[in-house]
Amino acid sequence: SLGCIQALKCNTNKCPTGITTQDPELVSGLDVDTKAVRVFTYHKNTCHNFYEMIGAIGLDDPRKLRPDHVMRRMEGGTYSRSYADIFPPLEPGSLLIKGNAKHSSNIQAVWDMGQHLLRGEPARSIAYKS
Repeated sequence: SLGCIQALKCNTNKCPTGITTQDPELVSGLDVDTKAVRVFTYHKNTCHNFYEMIGAIGLDDPRKLRPDHVMRRMEGGTYSRSYADIFPPLEPGSLLIKGNAKHSSNIQAVWDMGQHLLRGEPARSIAYKS
């Protein structure tokens, strides 16, 4: 809604729309007053659509939304599965246990790999189990 054109120059200070730059010449093309209204309207409509989907699911409160309410098309759309089936519930702390075979996103393994990189050691691959 701000006018991003996906030029992929966000980190170069040369954003052609003036959104992610400090260059006064590029920033001059960004009309903040107009864009503020567009961002507000976009956000308001996004929230409205979200609440419509919550109602369509049959819920009266978004806090009641659970993984089994959301479906994912599989195999080119030939069938669907709920996110509860795809991603089984986790026990508290289970992402931090080394070698946890219950979940493929072992945060502790990623943390350990980052620590090796900080010490200047070569990157190690992470063996994910499914």
